[in-house]
Amino acid sequence: MKIQLINKTLYRDDDLRAIMREACARAGVAAKKLVFRVHPGKLHIRGRATRAHERSSLIWGTCTMRIPPFHLWGPGRHGERERTEREWVTEICQVALHEAMHLAGARHHDMTDDQLYCCMPVPWATELQLRTKEPTAAVPREERMAAARADRLGHAQAMLAKAQTRSKRATTIEKKWKRRVALLSR
Repeated sequence: MKIQLINKTLYRDDDLRAIMREACARAGVAAKKLVFRVHPGKLHIRGRATRAHERSSLIWGTCTMRIPPFHLWGPGRHGERERTEREWVTEICQVALHEAMHLAGARHHDMTDDQLYCCMPVPWATELQLRTKEPTAAVPREERMAAARADRLGHAQAMLAKAQTRSKRATTIEKKWKRRVALLSR
């Protein structure tokens, strides 16, 4: 399964992909492509998934999760006890499994209470980890501008080639119809 990850958090992409890939494998998701969005959350881990849709031969699904940043992993605002990093990863895996079940076609009334409230055992979560990205050095403005110009140039060249192809096709179609009209007007 191909996972297109849109990561807006400071967590590593490979760790997030591994968690979702394992959850999908455990839930039996048959999607060929998954669009997985991860956004920063406030306090609790939240998720939302759409059932996989079928369009011709492409089966796909979407899943969005909100995961709080590391500095919020301390005691909760409502008198919750402080959680360890392992407990947070386990909770993230539980929510990911719940959402993967939605991707597999399950609805809330099909789930047990443990599955519905994301408190099912996930022994496979002990093998997974969730690390933060290493800070990257700031790229100078000139380099960013040069890269943006190069991207815009590449896009403009691709669009020009596409327009030339359309123009050639239109000319060919015009010639074809001129021949047909000439043939029929004899």
